[in-house]
Amino acid sequence: MSNHERDKVEIAVTPSSHDIAVASDVILRQLESGTLNTSLMFDPVAARLAEEPIPDVARTIEGVSEADIRQVRAAATTMTSLAHLQARGAILPLGGSTYHHTSWSVPYITSHSRGGYNIDGPFNFAVAAAYKLPWSSFRAPLIDSPAVFLENLPGSMGPKVKRVLLEAVDAYRASLYFAAAVLIGVASEAAWGQVARTVFRKTKDPDLGTLLNDPYAGAAAIQRSAMALIRGLKLRGIEVAALDAVEQAYRDLRNYAVHKPDEAFQDTRVARPLVGTLLAETVDYFSRLYEINARISSGPATRLPRPRRSAKKPRPLP
Repeated sequence: MSNHERDKVEIAVTPSSHDIAVASDVILRQLESGTLNTSLMFDPVAARLAEEPIPDVARTIEGVSEADIRQVRAAATTMTSLAHLQARGAILPLGGSTYHHTSWSVPYITSHSRGGYNIDGPFNFAVAAAYKLPWSSFRAPLIDSPAVFLENLPGSMGPKVKRVLLEAVDAYRASLYFAAAVLIGVASEAAWGQVARTVFRKTKDPDLGTLLNDPYAGAAAIQRSAMALIRGLKLRGIEVAALDAVEQAYRDLRNYAVHKPDEAFQDTRVARPLVGTLLAETVDYFSRLYEINARISSGPATRLPRPRRSAKKPRPLP
């Protein structure tokens, strides 16, 4: 057994961040029915990860089967996910017993030798023998695991928008509700920027083009211009007004964080139940927003009549 081959095995069985997110979602769903022994969590996680990709290096290790790699990788993912969830307070350990996982060996059989690669160090976390969910009645299962967002967010969502949203989830789970609220607002503004560019490609509206090319243009101005043009497209089955209202709520939270920094802070504006509700609603909000984006981008380019300008002055930022 060479050290080089052993290093390849360790790489192959090390879980990715996506694996951990998926396993965390499985564990949390298993615990929704009540207390569960840790030993019963391994099979459901392994079943869920069975179709997930594994590193290419796993197929280059002499005498090692993919099935054995997947078995140890799933166990390592389960242990790592339990340790992460417990550290974040998403699950509570029960009793004084510790769970010890013993199957950390990946067998190999070659033409001249057989044995096993022992991989017990990096994943042998101290986890409890049983777990339960916290008593918090307002904790939403949707926001307990970023895996839910990974599976439900639109595929066309820009990578920056997705990254900001996933970090908003992490901030919420770390009890950083102010940070989570700000990140939700930032993600909304970024998404509208993406939609606005799609609208411009469709309409070639010069005013919107000027805003998009101006590095100092405000997100609110870009959103208002894009919204006016979207209304002119008369997309059937799209509640533009409802999206506008939600976007305003997200933007108000972000503005509250950055404007009037010398005034007293109101904790009620970013309380956990409020931010948790807003975060749970983002999947529906962004799904509808990117449905508009897809509907617009699928049609041929067209020039619309210039939207009428309101005589009212823009409302000053708070």
